[in-house]
Amino acid sequence: MRIEGSIDSRLIPTIKLAIVPGTAPLDWLVDSGFNGDLMMPVKLIRKLRMPRKGFVPCELADGKIVLLPAYEWRIRLMKRRRRVSVIASNSSMPAVGLQLLVGTRLMIDLAQWALEIED
Repeated sequence: MRIEGSIDSRLIPTIKLAIVPGTAPLDWLVDSGFNGDLMMPVKLIRKLRMPRKGFVPCELADGKIVLLPAYEWRIRLMKRRRRVSVIASNSSMPAVGLQLLVGTRLMIDLAQWALEIED
């Protein structure tokens, strides 16, 4: 199985991913600096009524450690159903972290402005 993504003119790598079966996929930032599963805007988490599982310490890009709300969700990725941890964010764009991609091959081709994830 393969997911094809893209890289925009600002060098932002994205993929399309539906986290609710039967709904349109959303654009997700592929964030190699995020070692969790998913990070999502608070508004989307509330809309989906995700069950909260607590708070987790997160290190921000500036080195600051903050506690952020964590939720639990189930998604299907690469034909496998899995339980994932979702971190709440004030960002408007959801992000996929490297923990979600463990066991896959992530290829970023800046010559072709392409991104590919395969298992």
